[in-house]
Amino acid sequence: TEPGAGVYSSMLVSTSGLLYACAGDRQQVELAAAIIAKIWCTYDDGDRKSGQDAKDPGPLRFIIIDCDQGQVACASVGPGILLGLQASTDVPVGQLHSKLSALSSHLEEPLRQVFSSTPAA
Repeated sequence: TEPGAGVYSSMLVSTSGLLYACAGDRQQVELAAAIIAKIWCTYDDGDRKSGQDAKDPGPLRFIIIDCDQGQVACASVGPGILLGLQASTDVPVGQLHSKLSALSSHLEEPLRQVFSSTPAA
């Protein structure tokens, strides 16, 4: 299969839900971006409130959400920046995770440089 087969949109989102960039149907992506940000922050806040102990696996690294009409995968690519992918239901979860991991590892450094040089608002 093709490298992008089954993934029909990608997005960069702030943890507050602001859509920085997207490829795909913008209306669907904006809704997914808001949902991703809310779910990410809910789980991430829960991790911080639970504290670190011997059983805690560490900070949240990624989330994969299985929906009726597809899947959404999300990973942090920098402080306050999330990468989201929307995929069809026929994409195996392991393959979606691999695509998310590969893309996020390629984006982390360039995005760190861009966002660290941007003055705070």
